[in-house]
Amino acid sequence: SPSFVILNEYKTNFFPVYHFDLYRLEFGGIGSIKDELSEYSKENMLTLVEWANFGLDELPLERMELKIGYIEDEKRNFEFSGSNDYYKKIIEKTAKEFYEHINN
Repeated sequence: SPSFVILNEYKTNFFPVYHFDLYRLEFGGIGSIKDELSEYSKENMLTLVEWANFGLDELPLERMELKIGYIEDEKRNFEFSGSNDYYKKIIEKTAKEFYEHINN
């Protein structure tokens, strides 16, 4: 997580990746970057929103969510969900490939 930075851009060989960190904005400040969230949440880009609970009303309705839960120092729980069939299929395919990989 970038410290005190609301938006970071990462270049890849495939598509741009944008990382929003809404923690510093808390609930009231999300309106100040509403346009940017929309602009950077289009096709052919990956937009990651950390602390998304501070801006749920401003996020795209169609999206994939990842919730990371703390279990203990070296363990985390990852919970994926998709808002539509497209994202649900991506999650299912990724999970299947992951389990096949770790079981071989």
